[in-house]
Amino acid sequence: MNKLEELIARFALYLAGRTARMMREGVDGEGNVTNLESVQQWYEDMKREIVRYHTASGLLGSGVSELTPELLGVLRYSLNTQLSYFDGFYLKVVSEREFKRKEAARAVSYANGIKEPYWKGRTEFLPLPAMPAQGTQCMGNCKCKWRIVVLDRDRGDYDCYWERHADDSCQTCIVRASRWAPFEIRGLEVQVGR
Repeated sequence: MNKLEELIARFALYLAGRTARMMREGVDGEGNVTNLESVQQWYEDMKREIVRYHTASGLLGSGVSELTPELLGVLRYSLNTQLSYFDGFYLKVVSEREFKRKEAARAVSYANGIKEPYWKGRTEFLPLPAMPAQGTQCMGNCKCKWRIVVLDRDRGDYDCYWERHADDSCQTCIVRASRWAPFEIRGLEVQVGR
């Protein structure tokens, strides 16, 4: 298990535990929300940890110990997306007053959302068209990776390969592996039509 997988596993464990606690305190055996205060506290705790784990993932991927301007930009985008989804999830739970097994699974799925900031940092913030798990049909279950071949770092020349690491890749990832083999960057600019 690599460091990203360890971080995802740790985050998933937290999400599962915190969600189970909220369900014990605020949801009856039928899946009906009985304690909105418990759900509200779960929401606040989950948001805080989503921010914390996204930040940790970005730092891990980029190999730095402090936030850089590039990493802050990535985190703003990534967190805006994830927190927007989570806000919608929370509002659905509160309005329907229902939290069943599928909602618990959805809560844990936010652990996979930390892949994007990790890969942005790992690929040195190159102008790549997408990151693993970003815009794919397999979503957070994506096992793909970028392989970056540095041709000339000083000139900003790279060949980048989208590599599949699952036997059952989704159609999005199959197409990306075909199209981006390589994805060329020259002078830190994307080469279109090559």
